[in-house]
Amino acid sequence: MEKNALALDHIRQLAKKMHASGLHEIELHNSHWSLTLRYPVRPAGTPLPHCTSPNCTPPGNNAPPEFTPLPAPMPGRVVLRHPQQDAAWVQPGQRVKQHELLALLKVGALYLPLRSPVGGVIARITVEQDQAVEFGSPVMLIAAIAGA
Repeated sequence: MEKNALALDHIRQLAKKMHASGLHEIELHNSHWSLTLRYPVRPAGTPLPHCTSPNCTPPGNNAPPEFTPLPAPMPGRVVLRHPQQDAAWVQPGQRVKQHELLALLKVGALYLPLRSPVGGVIARITVEQDQAVEFGSPVMLIAAIAGA
């Protein structure tokens, strides 16, 4: 495939994420091609569609209501284990406090902390060590506990 061409799989992924996020139009172009994706505008109060594909990860819309997702704040690679001690920061079933360090996001040469948005218990870690993630992709699901 040409270096300047968009792969059909990438267009499908873009369309799914665009639709799930509520965007109704996006246009991409360069000197060799152009692409416009349009969806009907949703009436106010209409819920966003649920994702059934494992590749569909709209920000904050893919966790069951009893879980709080920890989303990636930007594209990068998730670091679940301490780089020097080779020990995981957290495990499923572990209690965590709000703002506790749960993982890192490696973006280029920078490491950004991923902190718990709520106090609770780690219900599930949804990524693997060094897995690439996009903006809004859930890294972990946390079962909130009042007073944790």
